[in-house]
Amino acid sequence: MHSFFSVSLVFAATLSVVQVAVSEVKTEQGKCSDWLAWTERIPGQQPTLYVTGKCTFPTDGYSVWLERVKPQKSNSVNLVLNRVIDTPAGRASAIESEEEVKYGEDTSFGFAYESVTILPDGVKIPVK
Repeated sequence: MHSFFSVSLVFAATLSVVQVAVSEVKTEQGKCSDWLAWTERIPGQQPTLYVTGKCTFPTDGYSVWLERVKPQKSNSVNLVLNRVIDTPAGRASAIESEEEVKYGEDTSFGFAYESVTILPDGVKIPVK
């Protein structure tokens, strides 16, 4: 199951969010950039970790998402996610396309991830 969220909901919440962009990484299938990771803390609710980015592909028809790598290292402050790409089925136009990548995960009270690593690229994003 993919973890998606509404961007408008995230930015509508009244909280201070600091975001750090991570450099662009070109992969075999697409070029991914603008990775951001932050924890949203709303009083009375469980904290939620969000990760976003964008990937550019040579044609349309691609989809991309992040999945939690299992198992994770015990008590690790670095969350490891796998970037999964679904290639176009059949014919695709030769027009470059950009796909947003969105991931959200509830975290435990009193625990905070410090970073997120995205495989297979090995990009490490600080969590703000």
